[in-house]
Amino acid sequence: MLVMQSTHAFSELPSIRFNDFAKVEGLTPAIAWRAANNRNDTPGREIYSRRAKILIRIGDEIGNDAFVSRPVGLLLEIVPLHDPYTLAPGEALPVQVLYSGKSLAGALVQLTNLDFDARSVAANLTNASSKTIFIVPRVGKWLVNTI
Repeated sequence: MLVMQSTHAFSELPSIRFNDFAKVEGLTPAIAWRAANNRNDTPGREIYSRRAKILIRIGDEIGNDAFVSRPVGLLLEIVPLHDPYTLAPGEALPVQVLYSGKSLAGALVQLTNLDFDARSVAANLTNASSKTIFIVPRVGKWLVNTI
């Protein structure tokens, strides 16, 4: 497992582009705040950073669910609840989303095939216990992400 965390970056988008971005990425708190404060027609500003966990399997050794399914302490983190390399084709991959180490219900989580990444192949909201499930195909390079 490789883990990366970037420093903060800033962006500002015209109102229509920011509103579209917020909708596509499922940023419902930002959408609600902009509507409640009459800010839908003003540019949107964002402070963001990135976090990534990369799972790499080398050889044929069976994975270790205890290692893969343990949070590493990122501010925003997707935790696979099983080692994806041990799943049979068509089997479900449950994941949990944590923010500051706590469950994050209602987060939009997307599954994207990195070879055809124009749009995600699946998108789910996390449930009350901050979990969701994806059926991940066995072949290819896949990204599970949330904002």
